[in-house]
Amino acid sequence: MRKLVRATRRDAQDGVIFPREIDPETKQDVYDFGLMTSGGSRQFDTNGIIQRYEQRILMTVLADFILVGHENVGSYALHTDKSGLFRSAINSIAQGIADTLNRYAIPRLFELNDWKLDDLPKIVPADVDPPDLVQLGQFMSAMQSAGVQWFPDPTLEKFLRQAARLPEMDEDQIAVLEIQERQSFIQRLAQQRLEMITLQQQAVGASQQMQSGALGLQQQAGEVAQGPDAMKAQQGAQQLKQADELHQTKLAGAKMGLDQQKQAFGQKAKHSDQLHRTKLEQAQARAKMVKATPAKKAAPSKPAPKGGKQ
Repeated sequence: MRKLVRATRRDAQDGVIFPREIDPETKQDVYDFGLMTSGGSRQFDTNGIIQRYEQRILMTVLADFILVGHENVGSYALHTDKSGLFRSAINSIAQGIADTLNRYAIPRLFELNDWKLDDLPKIVPADVDPPDLVQLGQFMSAMQSAGVQWFPDPTLEKFLRQAARLPEMDEDQIAVLEIQERQSFIQRLAQQRLEMITLQQQAVGASQQMQSGALGLQQQAGEVAQGPDAMKAQQGAQQLKQADELHQTKLAGAKMGLDQQKQAFGQKAKHSDQLHRTKLEQAQARAKMVKATPAKKAAPSKPAPKGGKQ
């Protein structure tokens, strides 16, 4: 009876069956089963309890962003942040599985098949969080407006194709893009040199103009000194001195700017040349590997022996 009372609850098995027993003296039931009530109310909000457990379950797996909007609350920024955490967690789990397979399964598989390779293949999971193409396009447009040169660049184009789920480039297209990149770099180099020459010519022209202006001021000062007004002669000498100081300052600034442009241009040209040489060496190495790999021939089939079963 104690177990019966403790196990009584409202569920799919709601109900009690037990034998009836009557007291021989009082002629009354020995046992009576009924629900006791009180003056107050003890109703529980089952929906609130269910929602609480649902939230805790989703929070455990970082998927509580699914509930955003179901309760008429939430924002797009909050949903983006929460879904980003979920995608990062999925990427980490997938990478952990791939690392385990690359560390144990693949080496043992190649060892059992007696395949000896210097570099074993690897399992690389795809990114479940690809970049937003709209935001990526806006970022590239803003950077291009600031002066960044995006194309031709085979590495960058390969990444953009993967992000946009576009077909991959073959080796010939990559080689053509590398040649175009080299030609574009040479053109930019020539243009920068032409700009430097133009700046030098402008500096020389400005220097000549300053010198002619200084000579004119000297002549004016000489004419004033010969005249009866000594004050004008003193003012002319001061103007001449100020013009000479201004001329020297502008020449020093122009020279410093040219030196800085030459130094930055030389470093940029050196870095770009090293990068291009590295890409060319990698392309040549890939071409040599493709040429050195012999084509496998199919083994000739042996004829079946006479009088025997195949």
